[in-house]
Amino acid sequence: MKTLFIAGNEGAGKTPVCINLERLIGKKYRIYHNRVSNPIGHELDFIKIFEGSTKDKRDIRIVLNSAADSHEVIDKMIEKLHLAFEGKKHTNIVLITAARNTGDSNRDYLEEEISKVCSENEIIEFPLARLNENSGDDLRSWYHESIDKILEHILAEEPFNLF
Repeated sequence: MKTLFIAGNEGAGKTPVCINLERLIGKKYRIYHNRVSNPIGHELDFIKIFEGSTKDKRDIRIVLNSAADSHEVIDKMIEKLHLAFEGKKHTNIVLITAARNTGDSNRDYLEEEISKVCSENEIIEFPLARLNENSGDDLRSWYHESIDKILEHILAEEPFNLF
């Protein structure tokens, strides 16, 4: 399984990045499962499964999770990950999930639970930093636009090949 961690501490912008990825992925892939929203009570967070074909014509399911702030949320995401493996011969699974920084107990739990689902897991990590209160709107816009472009490029290339 190919995995992309959108990692950072609280307030680093993981959910907005995942929302932008949801829009990007939704342009090419159809929603397979969309029954979990607000997994931690935050109105913007979600867990979705998309499916379709990669640019190299392989069937794929993509699990996109915008929150990993508690064991409960991680458990819900793992349930959806199991669902992604069901049905057709979907061995080509991509997990894109928010993750806490290394050293956080929720991060340790996330890694442990993912390894139980798929022992052959290739994790690529995209770290986010929290901008300080003095960052202006121009800097924030540049930062988030740059992140979106870099992530689109990462997901278009090996090992993901999504676009």
